[in-house]
Amino acid sequence: MREIIAWLKSKIPTRESLQKERIVRYLQPILNRSPEYWAFDRSSVSRGVALGIFGMLMPFPFQLMLVLLLAIPARANLILSLGLVWLNTPLTMVPLYVFSYKVGAKILGETIRPVDMHLSWKSLVTELRDIWKPFLLGCTVCGVVAGLAAWAIVYFGWRYFEEYEAYRKARAAEKNSPK
Repeated sequence: MREIIAWLKSKIPTRESLQKERIVRYLQPILNRSPEYWAFDRSSVSRGVALGIFGMLMPFPFQLMLVLLLAIPARANLILSLGLVWLNTPLTMVPLYVFSYKVGAKILGETIRPVDMHLSWKSLVTELRDIWKPFLLGCTVCGVVAGLAAWAIVYFGWRYFEEYEAYRKARAAEKNSPK
């Protein structure tokens, strides 16, 4: 677990390097409120992963702003929260959004209709006008479920590795102690 954390810390930008960015300077009063925004501990990281996965399933282009607005009061790790949103790439966006639409339609009891979308603004607006309710509901439900699952996996997985490490150290100390 230590190796994974060390590797992640080496790849993630530091607070100091981000503070040099012009756009971040305007957010300094907010970002300096809590050290948990930058912490790499179990609770901050698990909240950050949960919010990042939740945001990943929200409709583009609102993902980053939504995650930022949720991460600040949740005191989540901002780097992970905002970074995980980008797991949803143009290749994964379509299947995730179609699945979310189907989930929302099932919840609302609507029939799932084929969406005939072309790469044009007019097509996007026309199709979304008809399916926006099940689409947004499905995105929200899938995001909450996936975010809670991600939180549980990270939080309890981290806890398990901490307990396992303590157990391993105790066994090693027990073996090395004179009898």
